[in-house]
Amino acid sequence: DTRQLDEYNYSLGISSCAKSTMWQHALGLFRDMPEAKVQADVVCFSAVISAYQKASQWQKALTFLNEMPGWRTDPNGFCYSAAITSCEKATQWHQALQLYERMSVSAVPADVVTFS
Repeated sequence: DTRQLDEYNYSLGISSCAKSTMWQHALGLFRDMPEAKVQADVVCFSAVISAYQKASQWQKALTFLNEMPGWRTDPNGFCYSAAITSCEKATQWHQALQLYERMSVSAVPADVVTFS
């Protein structure tokens, strides 16, 4: 019985790593996806950004968010909120405000998490 991993399995693994502040493992799983012929979805991207956020890696979170269009995936509210929180925790208010502005321009709706 050979089972293939799909984006759901990968997003679960990446999210588990994020919750354990193991951002390197989360990124490793993400980078394994193309070789496994699994297309990363927005949930996978959001999980990696959350992993960076939990590990106080705000610059990596922003870089990853900025790379999303190159993967043909548009950031959603969860992605922006995780990146904004990452900047906020690092007292990078200017960056956080720029992200919020970019989110508004991109017509991505903000929610309670975005403003908290």
